[in-house]
Amino acid sequence: MFDVRLEGRAASDFSGQWLQKDKQDLLMFNGGLLLTTCWPFYMKLLLLLLLLVFLVLVRFCWLPAKRRPVVGNSIAPDLEAFKQYPYALYPVRLNGKWGYMNRAGQLVIPCQFEHASDYYEGRAAVTRQIATPKNGTTEFRTQMGYIDTTGQPMQGVRYDEVADFAGGLGRVKKNGKYGFVDKTGRVAILPQFEEAGHFAEGLAAVKQGDKTGFINEEGEWILEVSMSRSLNVLSFKEGYTPVYQIVAGSGTHFEEDLGGYLDQQGQWLVTPRYLTVLPFSEGLAAVCRKNYKFAFLDTTGKIALETDFDDTHGFHQGIAIGYTLSADKNQRIWYGIDKRGNRVLPQLPYDFVGIFRNGLAGVEKNGQWGFIDRTGREVVKPRFTAPGLFRNGLARMEIGAFFSGTEVVYIDKDGKYVWKPG
Repeated sequence: MFDVRLEGRAASDFSGQWLQKDKQDLLMFNGGLLLTTCWPFYMKLLLLLLLLVFLVLVRFCWLPAKRRPVVGNSIAPDLEAFKQYPYALYPVRLNGKWGYMNRAGQLVIPCQFEHASDYYEGRAAVTRQIATPKNGTTEFRTQMGYIDTTGQPMQGVRYDEVADFAGGLGRVKKNGKYGFVDKTGRVAILPQFEEAGHFAEGLAAVKQGDKTGFINEEGEWILEVSMSRSLNVLSFKEGYTPVYQIVAGSGTHFEEDLGGYLDQQGQWLVTPRYLTVLPFSEGLAAVCRKNYKFAFLDTTGKIALETDFDDTHGFHQGIAIGYTLSADKNQRIWYGIDKRGNRVLPQLPYDFVGIFRNGLAGVEKNGQWGFIDRTGREVVKPRFTAPGLFRNGLARMEIGAFFSGTEVVYIDKDGKYVWKPG
């Protein structure tokens, strides 16, 4: 501890010295760094902004320029694994551009896209930057569309937004309106909706003007129903879809936004009464009751299972992962239950636990990601900076950090690298 007095007076027990200049008091640490003691607020703010600009330039300009270009996969091709998934393709990134590799880890579609999604139903949504000469300069514009499994673009108009194919159709956006295209690129449903979900079980949720409901694959209105929340996440699953509506409240609440379940004939399985309703999965649907605890409904609409979950992902591969809050509300205690409510995975020591897919669930601890199996055993230690789900035997992950930059890698179920740029 030391006593600091301004206006040029000495500071006791300190080897530095006070200097005065233009009414600004500066503290000099042994002739080194100068720290201001009474700069105006706007000067401090300006200095902070300059520092942020400097950090951004270092991260996105100097470091990428310094980093040597990578030419491909540093991991030897696994030709035996290729035999298990001979037609699977996986998006990879090299030098800021995206392309696709096969299951052996070989690049088969060159990295040429600004962004590339996974393949769904034989089509992948990609973003390409097009350079066009204009008035002696080069103008760049972004185009979104679909490619087939050979990397060839589908014919037709390029769009402002494209989504993954589902139910045989891809959702596209043009001039602020949503529509759908088929796998040839032909417009199947003209862009005309302000909101639209994806097709599932032959229906898609849409909004046109004040009208909301569901259309079929020909664009015909099948159900018209009032819906209060975003439609792009609503879809039918196992014969029912979650629907939220504004309903008359109780007590001090004049109106409440509550959820229920609707069947494909427009009949309510459960009228809107729950705070949260998740899609049906494996015959059960998670709902949040007004006591803020989750329960599970069966396909008759009745409560089949009570839980202590404060939140849950629902059932996947026979296990529902969820958490309860600690007594001080500062910690999430994650665990898994079976369909009888038994805790098959007791307290899991992670900050986040995802759903099970292909026998594994993603887990996060201190900002690092890995995987556990259905017994809770850690099969891939948390060491990745961003997670992905397993598809066709591989999971797309990221390694690196903000200043060093991140790289897309692929691992198998043992955590072994299949693709790592080098």
